[in-house]
Amino acid sequence: EGAERDLDQALVLFEEIAAAGEVKAMIRAGVIHQMQGNNPKAIAFLEQAAGRGSLNAANQLAEGHASGAFGALSDPAKGVSELERLAKIEGNDSALYLLARIYEGGGPLAADPERAFAMYESLVDRGYVRAYRSLAQMYEEGSAVEADSEKALEFYRLAADSGSPASIRDLGKLLIESGQSEEARAVLQEAVESGVPGAAAEMYNAHYRGLFGPSSRKAYGERGLKQLAEDGDLSAMLYVMRHHERKSRRIVSLDLEKVLANLNAEVEQGNGAAARGLASAYRTLRWLIPNSRKKHAALVRDHGDIMGASSQASEQIYSLYDPNDHSGSRRRAASYLETLGGSAYVTGALRLRQIEPSAYVYFLQRELEALGHYNGAINGRAGRATVRAMLDFCRSAEIYDKCIHGPLVYETSIEVLEALSARKAGN
Repeated sequence: EGAERDLDQALVLFEEIAAAGEVKAMIRAGVIHQMQGNNPKAIAFLEQAAGRGSLNAANQLAEGHASGAFGALSDPAKGVSELERLAKIEGNDSALYLLARIYEGGGPLAADPERAFAMYESLVDRGYVRAYRSLAQMYEEGSAVEADSEKALEFYRLAADSGSPASIRDLGKLLIESGQSEEARAVLQEAVESGVPGAAAEMYNAHYRGLFGPSSRKAYGERGLKQLAEDGDLSAMLYVMRHHERKSRRIVSLDLEKVLANLNAEVEQGNGAAARGLASAYRTLRWLIPNSRKKHAALVRDHGDIMGASSQASEQIYSLYDPNDHSGSRRRAASYLETLGGSAYVTGALRLRQIEPSAYVYFLQRELEALGHYNGAINGRAGRATVRAMLDFCRSAEIYDKCIHGPLVYETSIEVLEALSARKAGN
């Protein structure tokens, strides 16, 4: 604020203040270390602040463990248990909110969206503003409850009225999707004038895509998106990179190298969304980006921790799978997936299924053998023995009615993987 962003300099200053005993500075230093992937120091600073009696630090420390944000140092079970303890402290609604996010699917443990929904409702009843947006998203996506755009709009409006900038942007997006383009345009214009982060990119994108109907101005939207992206606006960069994947939507005059450099700079500052966007670009635009596979592998190796557990797993699978070494790749991918749990396990396995179906079957055979449902050859072939083993597992997991229609189809694969993850976790 008022100066160029420099996390390294901020860290130096916060550490100096923390050394003098300032608890808030300990927390900020811990958060920055976490953003930069220095998890041992992140944990140390947060533990120090929590030891001084800071509930905020205790919440963040527990959430970091529960979400897997501390990488190999994470202890998800310990984190969830600690969040549950902290949530019982009167007035500590932040802990309950963080716990709800974990159950919604924000960590390596098995998700429980229904429980998350109930927690968000409880928080809304207590006037906890951040829960408004979470409920809106669950109604929009149809997770835990049936999708209901009217309910989603209602909660987005409540969140926006309560001062949530991101909810104003989300409200505009959902109004567009609901066909209420004129109201959407007014909402986004107001958000832009109020300086809401990402609102300008949202408005320009809607013009570029013709989402405002007859009021859309494509050339205006294209110029705005291009300028914002080349100037380093993250939302605009993510939009133009997605558009670049399709020739019909590509902004031909875009300075791709500059946008990639801007994304890299954001990644170096610990921005997880930028890391996910850059990884996607390396995968989908490999014909345009020299040495894209090597760059992708380096990105995942050096900055995977800031992507979030599920995205990190997905990108790691892509990085591990070498099309020229099918046999070795499937072994490496399966061994990696076996170390995961929860949403990361499911997302990573689905990525493997997308890349190479036979490698996915190979992985399932290993998992089913470990659980005592399969004793055939581990060869990646979906023969009768494999299908029987899958159906046997589905029966034991009480999802047989889903599996009987095809245990390897996409929708059933999600059910099977979630059941496997729960079984491995002992649930």
